[in-house]
Amino acid sequence: MERERAFISQVHKSKRIPVLVYDLVACPLNKSQLSSLDFAMNRCLMKLFSSSNMEIITYCREQFNFELPTVILARHTSLFLDKLRRCDNCLIKMLCVLN
Repeated sequence: MERERAFISQVHKSKRIPVLVYDLVACPLNKSQLSSLDFAMNRCLMKLFSSSNMEIITYCREQFNFELPTVILARHTSLFLDKLRRCDNCLIKMLCVLN
């Protein structure tokens, strides 16, 4: 059972989360939407580890080196914005100034 949990966790980290982050990195999300992402992830982990205790879920997440979507999204958004600011394209520079 432990191997299955590790496998499912690895699939989430390597396939599903990157796709989610890639799609959301350029979208402005409010706090409620960000909390919903974390909630959905925590609920999946609760089912995976058969526990509703958040301390256990947090511990398991740390042991599997599994970051919440908001943490990953914040890091990737920062990288995206840095790349956008350093872009040489005139149109993109004009859009960055407007925002």
